[in-house]
Amino acid sequence: MEPRVGQTTALLSQNSGYASSQKDVKAPKHLNANKLKIGAIKQSFAATLEELLESIVLDDQDAEAAWGVLRETVYTSTMECLGPTSRQHKDWFDENCAEITQLLEIKCCVYKAHLDNPTSTAEKDALRKMCSTIQLKVRQMQDLWLSNKADDIQGYADRKDMKKFYDGLEETYGPTTSGSSPLLKADRSSLITDEDKILERWAEHFDSGIG
Repeated sequence: MEPRVGQTTALLSQNSGYASSQKDVKAPKHLNANKLKIGAIKQSFAATLEELLESIVLDDQDAEAAWGVLRETVYTSTMECLGPTSRQHKDWFDENCAEITQLLEIKCCVYKAHLDNPTSTAEKDALRKMCSTIQLKVRQMQDLWLSNKADDIQGYADRKDMKKFYDGLEETYGPTTSGSSPLLKADRSSLITDEDKILERWAEHFDSGIG
């Protein structure tokens, strides 16, 4: 009989805190249950899980010990088949990775030329100029990406599409952190990095929206 892999994975994800109570055992990672939507992976996981469950021997064990063995066996095999959840949000680097890689390759060539002839003023100037150029272009990529994302999110807010609005925020900023993410000024001239000023900018934004 095929195990109910969806229910099993959901149960493990919700109740996976068992390991944190065990000494010297790290809290388990969240399982990537989305992989069960792929038929081949689901069938492979079901077959593996069924084989493991049939091989477990629980003779002469009390209920708590037997449950511990069963739980750890299922969780371990599930993690091997499905793996942990991956990062969901995207950032400016993801969308510009190819261009940044190309710039770094050019910089590498200039740097090698400098190493081959370290006393050359021309090679040293070329390396310094290339570093400045790359820093400028990377900064421009980041600013443009943030500006475009801000326009998209503002468009969702204007259309009162709250689902896409919050999805856009989650995609852009990702999980909550202890710090604050930079924010564009109202005139889009620069980024705000100070935490208090970021809060003031959000208050100003929502006040203007309500007004």
